[in-house]
Amino acid sequence: IKSVMDDFIKSLKELEPINVSFNTKDGAIVQNVKEICYFWVKDKKTVLVGTIYSELIVEEYLSDIIKKLPEDRFFQVHRSCVVNLEYVQNAIKEDGIVMKDGTWLPLSKRKQKDFFYAISKHFASSRR
Repeated sequence: IKSVMDDFIKSLKELEPINVSFNTKDGAIVQNVKEICYFWVKDKKTVLVGTIYSELIVEEYLSDIIKKLPEDRFFQVHRSCVVNLEYVQNAIKEDGIVMKDGTWLPLSKRKQKDFFYAISKHFASSRR
């Protein structure tokens, strides 16, 4: 019974929205992390945020954005990119990552092993 209750409580927590605020040129915005597909640095303090609805331009350092994100959902695949593991469609070591919306993102050779481990762990835990 305890195991069933723990799973039930965990599933309820997953339904709760996790919102994060970001700075844009027009002010602050709030975004549900479940709707964020990726972050891609365009220049030092400008980050493109791909969401399931559109792309946003955030004026923050990627390192500051990463601190706001849940570690079990997001992974930094390159010094300039962070992906939501839920939206990865395909990953090939030499070619990079293709997101479900068709966006191609680079995959650092240094991060490959950890990325493939993280994505397998993520999908194993989401199927329970």
